[in-house]
Amino acid sequence: MTVFLTISNDNVQIEGMLPAHIQAHEYLVIDEKSKKNLENTQLLHNVETGKHQKGALLLSGKFNPCVAVVACFKNDEMALYHAHRGHTGLTGIGQASKDASQFFTSIKNEVKTIYIFQKSQTPDHSIRANEIAVAISKIFHSDPEIPINCIVLNNYQHILCDAKKNQISLFNDIEIVDNILDAQHDNRFSNVGQHINTNQSITIEVTAQNVIDNRKALYKDRVNINEEGDMVYPDGLIIPKKLIPPSYQVNDIPNRPSPI
Repeated sequence: MTVFLTISNDNVQIEGMLPAHIQAHEYLVIDEKSKKNLENTQLLHNVETGKHQKGALLLSGKFNPCVAVVACFKNDEMALYHAHRGHTGLTGIGQASKDASQFFTSIKNEVKTIYIFQKSQTPDHSIRANEIAVAISKIFHSDPEIPINCIVLNNYQHILCDAKKNQISLFNDIEIVDNILDAQHDNRFSNVGQHINTNQSITIEVTAQNVIDNRKALYKDRVNINEEGDMVYPDGLIIPKKLIPPSYQVNDIPNRPSPI
């Protein structure tokens, strides 16, 4: 199924959504007038590359090498982070990284679930998404009751979050048309959408294990254990102690290289 989006000065209408929390579609169709209104409306926030935003309606793309991160709040809001620098977008020393880290820190008490969306067709994207998930878990390390899960899709380029309906929709393409009514009768847009089962998501514990395994060859004995018992990589990525498998625990000497 295709999703159709129309925007006027005082209204946003979304048609074609599945009755599912997370779903994937081939197209998001927008008419020319709505595209222009998108630049001016306060009803829907367009999240640019590398930026983060919270609100009731959020839209972002394109996610070529980038990763979509969505935080679902306890109220009728969501937050969307268009991550374009991997984990360094949160762990780096630049101002943008500090802003992103501070943003997630500021919303800790409002969040009930976090999703990181990774593309199975692109191995580098999966690695990047896993590392972002671990970086976020460090920010939320004192809140283990908040699930941080990786959702695996074949591909996606755009995302639309509708917090009031509790729906997250991912799309492979956005199509701009002259008339929405005509597009709704176009066979090109008759694709059936897909319900994404969140019960099959990858937990943060498994994600952390994947990160450790992926980094073994690259970092070898250059991983340290800090005073808190976290694993610290030379590039700034930190795996919280609670996510380190028992076989990798080093508790007796701070800053001692890990056994991996």
